[in-house]
Amino acid sequence: MNQGAKYYRCDFQVHTPRDLQFIGNEYVTEDARKEYSNRFVKACREKHVDAVAITDHHDLAFFNYIKSAAQNEEDDNGLPVDAEKRIIVFPGLELTLDLPCQALILFDADLDINETVKIKIYTALGIQNHNPDSHSKAAQHSRLPFKRINDIYEKLNTIEDLKYRFIVFPNLKENGGDSILREGFHNEYANGVFVGGYLDRGQYNTQSSRVGWNNVVNGKVEAYGFRSMGLFQTSDNRTDTFEHLGVSSTWVKWTEPTAEALRQACLAKKSRILQQEPNLPVTHIQEFKVSGSNFLKDMHLDFNPQFNVAIGGRGTGKSSLLQYISWALGKDIDVPKRADLENFIKNTLNNGLVEITVNKTGIPHYIRRSTSLYEMKIGNADWQSTNSQNVATIIRSDSFSQKELSKHDKDKTNQLNRIIENAVQSDLESIRRKIEENGNKIREVATIYESYLANLKTAKDLKIQITSLTIQIVRLNELLNEMPSEDQVVIKSNTLINEEKNIISISEYQMAQIANQIEHIINNLNFKRPEYKSEAIQNYAAVKTFLNAQDQNLTKIKKGLLYSLQNISSEDSVRYKKALTDLHEEHDERYKEAKERQQTFESTIKEIEELRARLRILTDDRYRITQLIEAEKGVQKELNQLFFARNELNKSLYILFKKAVDDIASKSERTLEIKLSTLTNIEDILGSFIENVTGSKGQPQRTQAFFQGLLNGNNTYKNLLKFWLSLYKKTASTESVDNILAEYGLSNNSLLETDWERISEYFSNSSTIIEFALDLPTYNLELIYCKDDKSKIPFQDASYGQQAGSILTILLNQEFGPLIIDQPEDDLDNKVIHQITENIVAAKHKRQLIFSSHNANIAVNGDAELILVFDHNSDKSAGEVSSFGSIDMDGIKNQVKEIMEGGKVAFEMRKTKYGF
Repeated sequence: MNQGAKYYRCDFQVHTPRDLQFIGNEYVTEDARKEYSNRFVKACREKHVDAVAITDHHDLAFFNYIKSAAQNEEDDNGLPVDAEKRIIVFPGLELTLDLPCQALILFDADLDINETVKIKIYTALGIQNHNPDSHSKAAQHSRLPFKRINDIYEKLNTIEDLKYRFIVFPNLKENGGDSILREGFHNEYANGVFVGGYLDRGQYNTQSSRVGWNNVVNGKVEAYGFRSMGLFQTSDNRTDTFEHLGVSSTWVKWTEPTAEALRQACLAKKSRILQQEPNLPVTHIQEFKVSGSNFLKDMHLDFNPQFNVAIGGRGTGKSSLLQYISWALGKDIDVPKRADLENFIKNTLNNGLVEITVNKTGIPHYIRRSTSLYEMKIGNADWQSTNSQNVATIIRSDSFSQKELSKHDKDKTNQLNRIIENAVQSDLESIRRKIEENGNKIREVATIYESYLANLKTAKDLKIQITSLTIQIVRLNELLNEMPSEDQVVIKSNTLINEEKNIISISEYQMAQIANQIEHIINNLNFKRPEYKSEAIQNYAAVKTFLNAQDQNLTKIKKGLLYSLQNISSEDSVRYKKALTDLHEEHDERYKEAKERQQTFESTIKEIEELRARLRILTDDRYRITQLIEAEKGVQKELNQLFFARNELNKSLYILFKKAVDDIASKSERTLEIKLSTLTNIEDILGSFIENVTGSKGQPQRTQAFFQGLLNGNNTYKNLLKFWLSLYKKTASTESVDNILAEYGLSNNSLLETDWERISEYFSNSSTIIEFALDLPTYNLELIYCKDDKSKIPFQDASYGQQAGSILTILLNQEFGPLIIDQPEDDLDNKVIHQITENIVAAKHKRQLIFSSHNANIAVNGDAELILVFDHNSDKSAGEVSSFGSIDMDGIKNQVKEIMEGGKVAFEMRKTKYGF
């Protein structure tokens, strides 16, 4: 479907070889004129000119050749160019009036310029001297008998074929010899029915730098009737080589290329005429489809990237359309919308499907969602499952249902919070991810810390046990002094030999650990590098050379590690171990023989052996635990750093919010002041603590009083984190926390015994303390509505319309994804709507707007690029779009007048607004 009004790069003064001042060959034969016309259309395409007006002096002979060439243009593959992409060609004339004044007259692009129509035009304009179309040149022109431009309108409007199908643009050069803007012509300017004018090639920069000229054409001079003019730069191209074509051009917006569209563009020149290439919203919905809906049935719509308005009777489906779009864009993450959206989808969609195509910086993002499916496809990538949070983060739209801006959402702080968070969503998501990662890491490190503390205690206990066993073995060895000296030496030395065996065991354990680590490193080196396409990077060959060198380095590292792993036990170490084990085996044999000879000492030897066996187990365990302690010895420092990092992340969060708050307040156009409390406010955390710990039966005010010592008069999150960390370390060490609590003035003397028992019990659980330590402080917004610089009131005391107007102004000044609002007029005071329409005109260049409305001022004076007219289908069972377009189409204009509240008045206001 047609997406409504869009910009076209236009050159509305182009001459052909029939022009007397044309520089180039003469084109007389049919074939020659067709060849020239084809080259002309090709030049338009190459120079990115979308629309031209063929304006020979008092001559229409060449127009149809150019028109035919545009209609029959082929693309690079030899296929016909799609109708909506063809070069648009307006028929026109350059007029020399007896006023005296130069002017351009343009007719509807689809006007059939046949012989009959040409004669009617020539006759009505008084063009008596013209050469036959077969001549190479037009006739020498003379001034046309018009003393007033208005007379042209009166004359042509008497001809049915031409009535309201033309528009006249006088020359607007200041003090030009043939311009309407020169001394003595102010009355003609002030009383004229023309709404725009033109400048020849290269004149715009000079004219626009003049204050007086700007004041006149922008409607600021009383003598000129306060009449603002649409302005068109033209190339006045007159050469066979087209070097001037499009050099001076203007971007003009319309739905259909008609004189009425150009008139409407002049009436709303802020919205529809630009002298530089337009900036359009970088993120906008292109296409919407719903299938299987109970009410909208199967609907397929194309949206304009700028301002779209759904109009129609109540209950025809406007709100349903907006709700489906909001749901597909993931707006059910917004708590106020969630229940309503879920109920709406449940009641209307059943097994249906909503599909949306969003253009984001030129890349299509395809979204499809049903009650059981939610997927996104970006560009040519594959479909992937997604969720509301992900879609809302990528597209960053705003959505408001009926009256949500005012009455239905009375908590404006929550509403502003949503707007603030949406404004910084990407950065906010990043910081929140880091905060969540920090919390998970604190939990993980806390577990390691408690393990570290437990290992320290275990190692200490094992050291005592090992000392005891060692002393016992020494004492028992003393009982062997009466044994013959030779056997005594062998049996006593068994303790030393066992120690040597333990040394070998520990050493081999260490090497096995090293081997495991090397193997782990090797496994981690087996990563797959992303594939880089040559078109994705500039210096592809150099990058590839660098990556190949990196691969060679990696191969060397892997080879080195594999060699080390394979040679973890060298020949020397094997040989030296063999020498030791041979000695140990020799000793073991002698030890066995000595025991058999010394039966008298059998019980003592057996006890020594049992103690030695226990000693070896304890020694091995203690070594293993001390290794763990060594690996974990930095855990306390890491925990401190994580708590410090959490405070820094919280500060980053505050800075982000502060920036967003200041930016949003500036976008309210001085109607709103926002005061942000510091993000170190911990009252909510303390409130939660008191509620959970003291309960309803305690005396929370006493516990609250305790925290005053902690706060020291400042609600600092940093101090609270220090407090939690100190408590945690004591609790994790199973030490008493009384001294920490006493340091802040909390003791069993300062609280009721029951409160003290509850708090003591609470602080005995280290994991509970960690969870409380991970609570983040909240921030508060104080909103002030500014009627003017001196009159300021609390925002909640402003009227619903004032509140909604202020918030809507903010939304319209933001440069994000689509802004979707269902009937904004329900939230606005009448006197606010006028200002909002001005904001809409500026906003739609920054973000796509999709509204539904019953108020004609929104659509008409907001100059909607696309109006969707909703109606019931033939059997009244569903809503459908019965027509679409913009107000430069008579059918849409009439629908607006008939359907919308104040339709006729809105058009009158628009006319009055621009001085016509």
